[in-house]
Amino acid sequence: MPVKPGAWEMIAAVDAQLLPKALATSTHRPAARQRLARTGLDRHFHIIVTGDEVPRPKPAPDIYLAACERLGVLPRDVLAFEDSEPGVQAAYAAGVTVIIGARLQGAIT
Repeated sequence: MPVKPGAWEMIAAVDAQLLPKALATSTHRPAARQRLARTGLDRHFHIIVTGDEVPRPKPAPDIYLAACERLGVLPRDVLAFEDSEPGVQAAYAAGVTVIIGARLQGAIT
């Protein structure tokens, strides 16, 4: 399974700042764990919140709010890296600052 372009660089940049990282994925936990383990990404996140752990999926803010709560941080202090329109909408609705992945730039208004 390929890792999205820029993912390793983003992780390295966050690691260099000694900041905690959470993954907020709509994928259900069993599939997410398997995919993350195959890529080696599983070792890089302090918290993983999956779609089957929240009442409403993206674009609802639930998954981002859960990730913030588990990290013990306020949404306004979080930076999200997103590559999907529902993800951008979810982060924004949660009060999280969003950086949009390159394939979406210009596609979201």
